[in-house]
Amino acid sequence: MSKLNETLHTLAINFADAVLEALRSSSLEEIMGGHPINKPKLASAKAAPTKAAPTKTRQKGRTRLPRRSLEQIAGAVDQIVTLLHKHPEGLRAENIRQELNLDAREVPRVLHMGIDTKKLVILSGQRRSTTYGLPGSRKVAKKVEKVVKKAAKVVKITKKAPSKAKTKSHKKKAA
Repeated sequence: MSKLNETLHTLAINFADAVLEALRSSSLEEIMGGHPINKPKLASAKAAPTKAAPTKTRQKGRTRLPRRSLEQIAGAVDQIVTLLHKHPEGLRAENIRQELNLDAREVPRVLHMGIDTKKLVILSGQRRSTTYGLPGSRKVAKKVEKVVKKAAKVVKITKKAPSKAKTKSHKKKAA
């Protein structure tokens, strides 16, 4: 039996060596059985950037946003700048989103890039009440704030000063 064991051991070693040599000398496509391998496609310089379709996530109904290049984000910032030229008093993020028909999840990144590149400025507010504008529109925003404050004071004065006739008749009814 020892001679049989030696023969089987020698055959097994020779078989393993032959399999390894065959694997080393063949291509990956041959090893995969002729199935094409998913290779990353190299984008040519002439090709225009395409918008990838959103992919579904684990949450129901929510889709994942496609990855955007810096050029696409810069294009969105330029759209916001042209929109803000029409609104020198500035706009809030939700108004910008509605006007440009953007997804709510992509607006923060675009606004931050606009502020970092100094194409946009924060006119007033923080977080949710932030008003965004163009760099030269701060003076306009301050004038608008003054007008709004004056109007608010006028409204408060008219609400606080009830007519004397109403107060006298009201006292008589209470007595």
